[in-house]
Amino acid sequence: MRPAIATPRQWGDPSGAADDSSSAAPSAKLPFPPPDDLQAVQDELARMLTLDPAAIEPCFALATLHRSQGEPQRALTVRRRLAHRPGLDKGQRARLQYEIGRDLLRLGELGKALEAFEVAQLILPRSQAVRLALADCTLRLGKAKEAARLFAEAGRKDLQAHALARHAQALLLAGECSHARRHASRAAALAPTLPEGWLVLVREAAVSRNWARLARQLRKGMHAVTPRLRFALLEALLNPDTPWHDSGKAPAQRPCCLGPASVSDRVHPADNPLRAQAEVVQHILTTPPPPGQPPVAQPADAALCHLAACLCRAGNLQEAAQIWLEKALALEPTFWRARMDLTALALPRQEVEPAFYDAAHTLFSLLTAQPRFACAACGHRSNTLFFQCPRCQSWRRIQCCLH
Repeated sequence: MRPAIATPRQWGDPSGAADDSSSAAPSAKLPFPPPDDLQAVQDELARMLTLDPAAIEPCFALATLHRSQGEPQRALTVRRRLAHRPGLDKGQRARLQYEIGRDLLRLGELGKALEAFEVAQLILPRSQAVRLALADCTLRLGKAKEAARLFAEAGRKDLQAHALARHAQALLLAGECSHARRHASRAAALAPTLPEGWLVLVREAAVSRNWARLARQLRKGMHAVTPRLRFALLEALLNPDTPWHDSGKAPAQRPCCLGPASVSDRVHPADNPLRAQAEVVQHILTTPPPPGQPPVAQPADAALCHLAACLCRAGNLQEAAQIWLEKALALEPTFWRARMDLTALALPRQEVEPAFYDAAHTLFSLLTAQPRFACAACGHRSNTLFFQCPRCQSWRRIQCCLH
């Protein structure tokens, strides 16, 4: 999926054709060539501005080049000088405010960036790029409900669903479970193939200790969500460090009612909620659904099997965890994290020297700290879930690190 903020190709009528001299080779009078092509372009643009101080397009190009080279402050300086020039048409003024907002975003000044985007929207109220930039900046400021409205005006249901899920998660953290469930349900209805809304619904059911609703929402989510992103639903139950995880106090517990072969026949949720969660996950992944409910396929990828094993280990279901880890390795023999966990399960049953056990424990601790997720677009790695890559801004390209 493309990033939410896309720079428009045209912002009004261009003022003349591009100058071919900007792509010319460096002058032969230079004692040595520039260090790289980007520096050569930068030098050519600066020379063009020296020869024609009233030029506008080279200013935009030079500022964008500065920002692409990791110098947003220099880009901002160039654009602010351009803002004082007379004769800018409507499209150029809107583009200037838009680019100033992007420079400020790169500098982390979200409030000032929002003001710049608002000015750009006043100039060009129908610009899709400005609408998306304004919504994205509003979301970064923590105003998820307002951002959802702006994304809806821009016609982006996927981003609207993401913002609604963010708002639902904030409500869940505040203990407003019913309101959180309502907004998360709306997010799941808007974009059923995306995991954010289902993730909050699953997390809310687990926090409420309503195991029947957890099974129902998990089954629906696993059926609806794109297969490569299904692991996010199990991650929401497993890792307390994920940004989508709720650490608040759970409301009063409710009895489990999954049917005759339900988990309530083997463990009472009050005894161990982590074990109850693991039992529910196993019940969903391994048994056919009741009549009238959509089927959930058997886990087809190693990451899903590994997360199921981790949930079983958290619930002290060691034998079940071993079975899931063996399934993961059968699907992906080089999945090092699954092999490490399987070794960690078997190690206490072996007669080994204490020094060897301590060394293995230290090694496993170091390996466990390695990033678990990566962006398929740029390779950014993280130990927590992310749906928009912090580095390349691409949406939902997250994947588990298997190798």
